[in-house]
Amino acid sequence: MYSGFIALAALLCAERVHGTLFSDPAQLPAHKTYDYIVVGSGPGGSPIAARLSEDPSVNVLIIEAGATGFDFQNVEVPALAPDLQPSSPFDWNYTIVPQPGLNGRAFPYSRGKALGGCTAINWMFWVRCARDDYDKFADITGDKGWSWNSILPLWNKIERLVPPQDGHNTKGEIDPSIHGTHGAINISVHNAPFPTDEPIIRAAEEIGGDFHPIEDYNSGNPLGLAWFQGAIGGGVRNDAATAYLVPALSRKNLDVLIQTQVTKLVQTGVQGGKPVFRGVQFAQSKSAPTHSLTAKKEVILAAGAFNTPQLLLLSGIGPSSDLSKLGIHTIVDSPSVGKNLSDQPVVPLLYGAAQEQDDVFTNLARNQTFFEQSLSQWQTKRQGVLTNAANNQLGFFRIPSNDSVFDGQPDPSPGPTSPHLEYIPFPGTFAFLGPLPPTGFFAPSVVVLLTPTARRSTLS
Repeated sequence: MYSGFIALAALLCAERVHGTLFSDPAQLPAHKTYDYIVVGSGPGGSPIAARLSEDPSVNVLIIEAGATGFDFQNVEVPALAPDLQPSSPFDWNYTIVPQPGLNGRAFPYSRGKALGGCTAINWMFWVRCARDDYDKFADITGDKGWSWNSILPLWNKIERLVPPQDGHNTKGEIDPSIHGTHGAINISVHNAPFPTDEPIIRAAEEIGGDFHPIEDYNSGNPLGLAWFQGAIGGGVRNDAATAYLVPALSRKNLDVLIQTQVTKLVQTGVQGGKPVFRGVQFAQSKSAPTHSLTAKKEVILAAGAFNTPQLLLLSGIGPSSDLSKLGIHTIVDSPSVGKNLSDQPVVPLLYGAAQEQDDVFTNLARNQTFFEQSLSQWQTKRQGVLTNAANNQLGFFRIPSNDSVFDGQPDPSPGPTSPHLEYIPFPGTFAFLGPLPPTGFFAPSVVVLLTPTARRSTLS
């Protein structure tokens, strides 16, 4: 039901433009030169562009291939996140090549194509790594700045812990002492109850052991079951663009160009015997005119795990053997570009719901009256189930050390506080987890492998 409404809204809503937000390269000020050009507006690009523009003596341009999610309800409403991927206007809609380890199957691979990048379409999970993860980063790099004790203050610096929309008592659901309150990104626990909350928490208390309830999975030791924390404030998604770019758009030295894709980096010189790339080429489509700009200081790539290596390869930076096959002249032979890709696979587990009312998301999809009532509640009061993300709990667990999965290979996790698996219970199912069954009601769960050892390439 509501997927059709979302698609219609995406087509009918007019683009809202703020001062220095441009939707066409021709709109860029002809007289203006930029010290920094940032490619991509996700969780890397938006903060760095905003921070650089704090210096009024420099001009910053950020170029984003996608549109904005401003005023689009499927981006703003937290519970509609499952309908943003795959196959939405805000998704690059990539498809993975057939995988030998999956019996030759291929599948969609979502990446955000919007101002805010993947933070505009993800499920808003606010999850820090475990203490052992950060301490391992510090050990590998020889830089103590990556340790848990060094990173925690930085986490707190970017967070703004806000109360839930329904005003419920959050004691035991989150530890405020380890969270920030003055950062750019709103975070909160669930904003409304789901009917599955009580039985899930009760089960954790009764089973105990590895499943025992914990107060806050962002404490450095996430093992156990806890209440969800999300990048949500006031019942609305808080992405990288709304957190960092929107407050900075009033600055005259920051320009944002959307719906425009950077297609190539241009070498502008040589320094210390090495090529220098300060030029970018960009266009709005294959048939549109190509534009060029040169940064006075730096071009900063923040286009994501797929588009950044793609852009490097198109610019002649990558493995010469691969570039020559594509007819691209090699400027920098860098064998690692596009290689060593690692991601965490998601496995959905579909279970029947004990009662129809326990399945919130199937009811939203099938019952138009329920969806319209819920949407009205969100629009008028920022209340109700749509103020939540898709789940209210998260669990993190380790595989026992004597499990046969470790036969012949070491434990891939960095230490005893680092989980192997993430467990996500949902109050209902949705298309992201597979085709919606025509009948029945469900209480699915998802298990995520957090420590994969497989490595692949962005090159097909």
